[in-house]
Formats: sequence, structure tokens, C-alpha cells
Amino acid sequence: MTRQDHIIKWAVYVLALLPLCLVQQYVLGRWLSLGTAPLLLPLAAIAVGMMEGPMAGSLYGMWVGLAWFLCGEWAISVLLMTLAGLAAGVLSSGGLQRNFFGYLLVTAGLMAAGELLRVLMHLLRGVSGPAALLPVILGELVSSLIFAVPVYLLYRAVWRRVGESRLA
Repeated sequence: MTRQDHIIKWAVYVLALLPLCLVQQYVLGRWLSLGTAPLLLPLAAIAVGMMEGPMAGSLYGMWVGLAWFLCGEWAISVLLMTLAGLAAGVLSSGGLQRNFFGYLLVTAGLMAAGELLRVLMHLLRGVSGPAALLPVILGELVSSLIFAVPVYLLYRAVWRRVGESRLA
């Protein structure tokens, strides 16, 4: 692939991230299901990691984390999204199928790990007890997994168009 092909490819991936940022921040942030809002941006980092591999997944995850931080999330989200993209890429190149079921499995595992980490951070800060946080993390996890379907379909369409070395 030429340099211009790489620029086009990643510009399309960034354009796919913009509607997710807007929907998460301005639509789903106001609409609460199960008392929580779904998290779409981690789903994007995981999708690209699964489809493009560990290196590209970690770089895209870093950009997703930066976008999430700019939307008001904690600064550690940059590191966490980088690790999520890396982990998804490692799992997909380690033999896990790059289909929807593989994506859903990786998403459920990484989102659960992320939610547990968020609980630990809240507990360490003394914000709330585990009994109060459990319904919140379960609600976020379930509602996020529901939105995994449209996020996967969006990134699958992008990947089919510009993914790997398709522009070459």
C-alpha cells in the first residue's frame, strides 16, 4: 500500500468513529437503559483490533481513548483503549475467528474486564460500595453488548472497503 492509501484507510476509520462519538455523547448519554448509557467507543477499538491486528488495533485504540477522554472520560481511557485494541488484535491473530461471534466474545470479555477496573477505581476513590456499583456495571455491560451489533456492522463495512491492503 502506498502512503496515500494508508492515509485514506485511516481517515475512513476516523470518519466511522465520529458518529459513534456523537451518538454516545449526545444521544445515548441522555437516554438511559437499565439506568446506564451504553459505551460505544470501546466497541470501536475492539472491532478495529479484531479486523486489523494488534499494532493497528493498539494505535486505533489510542485514538479512540483520546476521543473518549475529550468527551469527558478519565485520562486513563487512552491507555485502556490502547490495551483493548491490542488485546483484540492479539486474540484475533492468535486463532480466534474474525467474525461476529468472535467479536462478541472478545467484546464481552474486554468490556467485563473494563467494567471491573472501573469498579475498582470507584472503590479506591471511595465513591460507592460494591452493592451500588454492581447494577451499574451490569447495565452498562448489557446495553453496550446490545450496541455491539451495529458497531460491528459499521466497522465490518469499513473493513471490507478499505481494510488490510484492499486499497493497494
